[in-house]
Amino acid sequence: MGGICPTVGVVGFTLGGGNNAMYSRSYDLATDNVRNFTVASYNGSIVTASSNTNADLYWALPGGGGGNFGYVLEMTQKLHRINGTYLPNGQFSFLNITWIDVDIRTALINWMRF
Repeated sequence: MGGICPTVGVVGFTLGGGNNAMYSRSYDLATDNVRNFTVASYNGSIVTASSNTNADLYWALPGGGGGNFGYVLEMTQKLHRINGTYLPNGQFSFLNITWIDVDIRTALINWMRF
């Protein structure tokens, strides 16, 4: 699960689908890993949305179009083991690819076929 977008935070990335070709293959989309949301609704009330509580809101937030259902204050996601361990709170795993003298278009097409 992962992604790159310099103009949104992790919640915005997740609500937009949470797709990153490099990590989504192993850990699904970021939206598939959300356990619950804490949301300020249109009338100012704070609600929790999960697959069991306010399920309609839970399913609408990451794919209902437009994100007009409330302001997400908090989000809980499933953790995945990376090399046999969990990453401690507040740490992130980054992957940086550098292309030197490579036909990037061809390389990306071949990589996406993998």
